Amino acid sequence: MSEIYKKWRNITSVEAKCVGNHALHQASELGIPVSIVVVDRAGVILLVEMDDDASPGTPEESTVEAKRASRYACALHGVVPMGVSGGPGEQDISIALAAAESIK
Repeated sequence: MSEIYKKWRNITSVEAKCVGNHALHQASELGIPVSIVVVDRAGVILLVEMDDDASPGTPEESTVEAKRASRYACALHGVVPMGVSGGPGEQDISIALAAAESIK
C-alpha cells in the first residue's frame, strides 16, 4: 500500500453529497451538463449525479475516472476521489477541483 493511500481519510457520504452538489452547481454556472461520481478510497461508489442534459455515456466515464483516482491515489487535495465528465477535459478538471475545495 502506498504512503499516499495510507494518508487518505475516507470521505463520508455527507461530504460526497456536498461535493456532488457543488460540482453540479459549478457545471451549471458554466453551462456544462455533466455526470459526477464520487468514490471512497477503496473505489466503492458513494454518489452518482447526472445532469438532465448530460450525454448518456458520461456516467460510465465519470465512474472510470473516479475509480482510477482511487486506485492510483490521485484524489483531489488528498480527500476526494471523483470523476466529472461532460465538458472538455480542462473544464471537467476545474469543476472537480472547485468541488473538492468545498469540503476542505
